[in-house]
Amino acid sequence: MDPQFTELVDEIEKRFDNQLNSRLAEFKTGIEEHMQMHFESMEDLVKATADGYAMNLDRIERKVDELNAKFDTKINNHDRILANHNERITTLEKQP
Repeated sequence: MDPQFTELVDEIEKRFDNQLNSRLAEFKTGIEEHMQMHFESMEDLVKATADGYAMNLDRIERKVDELNAKFDTKINNHDRILANHNERITTLEKQP
């Protein structure tokens, strides 16, 4: 094969490899930046979702606490009313 032709082929191959490597490096950098943006976006979304979930759990807990307080108050009132009725009935039964 002609040495000049071989040199030309080698030069073309070298330039092609350099261009390909350069473009692959640019592509890799672009993809990495793009993926980093997506990960940051996902991180923000996950944080917002977790915060919303925590707020809902706190709201549910407050509602359950309020319900328990109301229920305890009603039970205590009911017990006092029954005790009062018991005293009145006992007093009435002692009367001649």
